[in-house]
Amino acid sequence: MTRKRVAVVGGCGHVGLPLSIALAEHHDVLVYDIDTAAAERVRRGELPFKDEGAGPGLAAALKRGMQVSTTPEGLAGCDTVVFVIGTPVDEHLNPSFTLFDRVLAELFEWLRAGQTLVLRSTVLPGTSERVHRMLARRGLGVDVAFCPERVAEGHALVEIRSLPQIVSSFSAAGLRAARELFEPLGV
Repeated sequence: MTRKRVAVVGGCGHVGLPLSIALAEHHDVLVYDIDTAAAERVRRGELPFKDEGAGPGLAAALKRGMQVSTTPEGLAGCDTVVFVIGTPVDEHLNPSFTLFDRVLAELFEWLRAGQTLVLRSTVLPGTSERVHRMLARRGLGVDVAFCPERVAEGHALVEIRSLPQIVSSFSAAGLRAARELFEPLGV
């Protein structure tokens, strides 16, 4: 299997960083996060939180060339962009797409035809279709896949390597890209 260039958006968090570490064994990974303090810690090889086995994994990923950025330009050179930003709720506990939509809109200029955008966060039903329509309206030619995270905080790296991964997409190309992302993990 060919190594892919993979960006993990929101990659310094509890979902994104363990995923980035696991993927860095098999792909060229770019961690993108706007949290500059967390990004700097990760660049130095320090975990911003505790996760079983992640310390040595982070050191190995950085040694392999995993990059950490607080600017989105590198996304344009990636085959797959994994989005790990959740859907927050408003003051009435109703789902709010405001943050999700804003972050996605900020990344439009860095997305290109032939990429696959993988939604990895816990999101509301219909979010994948909403994103698929947003990208289609812009004519970007980006496939959308949904591969939900299913890990317990503190044990994410272990579980990413042991729990079967669910992959889905709106297209055959997106499904193939999602499979190729996770297949090397053996799950």
